Amino acid sequence: MIKRIEAHDLPECLDVIHKSFMTVAEASGLTKENAPTNGAYIPLKRLEDEFQKGTMMYGLYNQQRIVGFIQLKDKGNHIFELGKLAVLPDYRHNGYGKMLLDYAKKNSH
Repeated sequence: MIKRIEAHDLPECLDVIHKSFMTVAEASGLTKENAPTNGAYIPLKRLEDEFQKGTMMYGLYNQQRIVGFIQLKDKGNHIFELGKLAVLPDYRHNGYGKMLLDYAKKNSH
């Protein structure tokens, strides 16, 4: 199930983002020092600020746990910016990323 994220979900979403982005960061030699804006290292405050500014955020749930995340920023004129597509490593290769993208496309008009 995919549903819109609420403010109280943000810490769990951040955990999903960190764990998901960390696999690529480690494989690429990215660290907090040389890539501080990489999703593996973003602080909760940044996610909270984006939420407060109206960025749409969606979580993909497996039972009661968020295992995937996607965000969309409305740039106006029917243009949306996709951000932070993330699926926990243990849940990859199940089509969850595609489900999140399809959901974002369907709900961005």
